[in-house]
Amino acid sequence: MIRGSSLSIGWVGAIALAACEAPVLPTVHLPEGGFGGASSGTDVGTGNGGSAPAGTTVGSGPTAGGAAGEGGSAGEGGAGSGVAGSAGTAGSAMGGNGGPADAGRDSGLVIDDSKTAVAVLDGWRYEYRCGYVDGHSLTDGTCSSGEICWPNASKARFSEKKMITIGGDATRVYEVDLRIRGVIEPRDYPVACTRLPQDPANTIGIAEQCDGFANQSQVTFNIYEFKVADPPHVYYLNSVAVHPPHRVDPIDMQWTIQVRGRSTITFTMDDLNGGEIRNCSIVVPGIPPAPNRFDGNFFQLNVVSAKIVP
Repeated sequence: MIRGSSLSIGWVGAIALAACEAPVLPTVHLPEGGFGGASSGTDVGTGNGGSAPAGTTVGSGPTAGGAAGEGGSAGEGGAGSGVAGSAGTAGSAMGGNGGPADAGRDSGLVIDDSKTAVAVLDGWRYEYRCGYVDGHSLTDGTCSSGEICWPNASKARFSEKKMITIGGDATRVYEVDLRIRGVIEPRDYPVACTRLPQDPANTIGIAEQCDGFANQSQVTFNIYEFKVADPPHVYYLNSVAVHPPHRVDPIDMQWTIQVRGRSTITFTMDDLNGGEIRNCSIVVPGIPPAPNRFDGNFFQLNVVSAKIVP
């Protein structure tokens, strides 16, 4: 702009002449990393640093921070006596935020699968039903205490095995509190067998850790064997301390077993010489066929509690 109170008549021409004589300055292209040097002799340009992108989270864990931004290029010198611009400052790296942990990663928590692992034991039953008696019909309403019955008229020795497969994790052992209820004829097992501390004194209880068949030449009453494969342990479910007469006893008690996931329990009933003592009067409340008696021997298991063995 030209200052003054009046303008010269030839001001247009003067301006045009001045424009023609002005030097043409080169165009400066600045990089993205920073701005260049001064555009005129006395201005000093300072480069600005490029900014680094934030770190990126990949998968489930934190990644390293973003790469450092590139430094700005040194500013080009201005015309005349201009001072060269200083280099741009490098951008700082920003650490990425850590991602959430994988859902499947082992966090140290133990999921208790004990109830589902041993669910097969809850309500498991064995029934040895009378099918034949000597001298009269099973359905004639006659039942004498101590009477022997058989599965059929052949009156042959009868034995069967039932396999119980445990679920859960094969690397775990489960501790299970079981309740047993039923009606079974009693048997005195070999002296090597140990009766459980909670066994009743004068009726059937549970013996363990022996060969219950070892005295079969002397005692021909029925064997009820419950054998855990892993960790190995064997129980006998109709044990009495002394040799009994022909009778059946009710049982209602709890005991604790340990069993490995994916292993088996084998139940064996062997009547040795054929037949069983008939149940004429005992009704077990709370389980079928109550309020009626079961004509024969039977028992039912229920799971009271279960947990993983540490």
